[in-house]
Amino acid sequence: MQAFDDRATLAEEFVVRLVGKTSPGAALPMEWGKLFKVIQAAVDDLSDSPVPLQLTGMSRGSTVLHLRSAADVEVPDVAGLRVHETALASAVRALLRVVDGAESEGDLKPWADKLDGFERFAVSLSELKLTAGFKLLGSSGAVRSAQLTGRGLKYLGGLSDTQEKTRGRTVSGRVTELKSSGHVKVKAGVARNSTAYDVVFEPSRLSEMGLTLGKSVSWRVEERVSVDRLGRISDTSWTFIEEAGDTPSAL
Repeated sequence: MQAFDDRATLAEEFVVRLVGKTSPGAALPMEWGKLFKVIQAAVDDLSDSPVPLQLTGMSRGSTVLHLRSAADVEVPDVAGLRVHETALASAVRALLRVVDGAESEGDLKPWADKLDGFERFAVSLSELKLTAGFKLLGSSGAVRSAQLTGRGLKYLGGLSDTQEKTRGRTVSGRVTELKSSGHVKVKAGVARNSTAYDVVFEPSRLSEMGLTLGKSVSWRVEERVSVDRLGRISDTSWTFIEEAGDTPSAL
């Protein structure tokens, strides 16, 4: 078609096929409604800006969802050349690469900070005992597809497994909060967004420290960091070891 008119485009569509023993065909159970939210989140996370989706149809053959951008889709024009890559297409192409990476148990670290929505979608699929096929029908007529099977779902599920890493370090700043349970908050600077450390003490040791709000401190602590398989930090804690020596001067 574009051989005759390089500005001609087709309706862009993102097709999701849900497959499983519980798949009812064209009808969609109410408990499956959460899938729309996580599909939307997965697309948004993999896009540079939100891409609102709308369901434009359903068809039989398991349960097939036909999704399009809720906003008017314009094909970009760069230096007089039509570039067939909309925000929806770009996000779905990234999603298809993530699916292929999960199926091959490959390295997904390049998308580590953009996988929250897709991981939640994978969890929902597992809970509903479903797998999924994805297809992008591009405005240029190009078709891209990928399948997320049980193998890929298992691999995605394991990405959140964490291991604990520990190291000794020094934290310095002013005491901004004291709790009798053994927690002391130390703020490294005066700005509202300055780094703060919630340092844990044995309650008996804390009572011996003679700490007051606003006091400047410098402590050696044990830092424990929980890191998942993509290098994402899920939790950090600090436990008091000893005084570090010289305390920072008052600002």
